[in-house]
Amino acid sequence: MSLLTLYHQSNMHKPDVVTSNEDDISHYLQADGIRMEHWPLKASEIGDRMAESDVLQHYALNIKQAKQDLAHTQVDIVNIQPGDSRAIGLRDKYLSEHTHEEDEARFLLSGSLLLYIHVNERIHVVQCVAGDYIVVPKGVKHWLDIGPEPDYQCIRIYNDIAALNNSFTGSYVAESTPRWEGILGLTSEIPQV
Repeated sequence: MSLLTLYHQSNMHKPDVVTSNEDDISHYLQADGIRMEHWPLKASEIGDRMAESDVLQHYALNIKQAKQDLAHTQVDIVNIQPGDSRAIGLRDKYLSEHTHEEDEARFLLSGSLLLYIHVNERIHVVQCVAGDYIVVPKGVKHWLDIGPEPDYQCIRIYNDIAALNNSFTGSYVAESTPRWEGILGLTSEIPQV
């Protein structure tokens, strides 16, 4: 189940909102220009990794619609499994606040990740799970935590892979926020809206 925790940047110890309601999550994110929706997974896929060709075939209509909506032309699949030698480097690569030169669109097929979005003085922490499709518009400050033992598969939809390179903001706000190990523990004690 997806989870949204909303903080004011001046107080990352006490969230203003914690919710797992899909409509509430969509509402709070949409208010800051972020698109999030849930694409249904086939029961046989839940918890399993699909072969890349099967993923592209099964989600062809969703991918086609997303490409049209975003005016994107490319798609690839990111696959990170426990023990992957790239995992630690990948986690570190995304932990600092950055932007991209084009919209970043991801559909999570398996596993989970934390996406932190910094808009105005609000920080949205979204725990994305399998079935979540999220679009962070170009120029929106964000960072990502794939966890201490990354294990996920996702589809990325884009135009130019170079446009997805991190443009770091130089802010240290990301370094002052709780990581995966702390944020999930904090939210479990907060009543949900």
